[in-house]
Amino acid sequence: MSSFKDKTKIISGHPRLEKKGGENMLKLRNSKGFTLIELMVVIVIIGILAGIAVPRFMGAQDRARIGAAESDINAMRQALGLYEIDYSGYLTSTSSYSDFVSNLKDPSDNAYMALPDTTNFASFDYEGKDSTYIITLVATDREPTTLIGTPEGVTR
Repeated sequence: MSSFKDKTKIISGHPRLEKKGGENMLKLRNSKGFTLIELMVVIVIIGILAGIAVPRFMGAQDRARIGAAESDINAMRQALGLYEIDYSGYLTSTSSYSDFVSNLKDPSDNAYMALPDTTNFASFDYEGKDSTYIITLVATDREPTTLIGTPEGVTR
């Protein structure tokens, strides 16, 4: 009885190709790679992870825009606070954001701070009186979000 090694001969000097016994069948010896089942399992796992992750991050851009608009309205509130200290009252109502920015200056005609541009909000409205004000911004996201700024804070 002969052993398996006796029946296996290396063909043309290539160590990975073998010939079994008298058959003309070639096979790869010590072949490296993944089976179809292993690849399919990995693809299914990646699909499951993507199915969980994508919905969680879909609203991230909208939340970032709303956060940026909140930051913008807080910068406006700070500038209005400085204006109120200098003039003992708040800026009167303006018709547009550019009017608001151009009128919000100290007694030396300098801007209190660099106010944001209108990238983060779709609309702007300012109503001011001597003792109070209301800033209304609509954030630019898929679902319009209205932010209201008063001397007390920012609300949605």
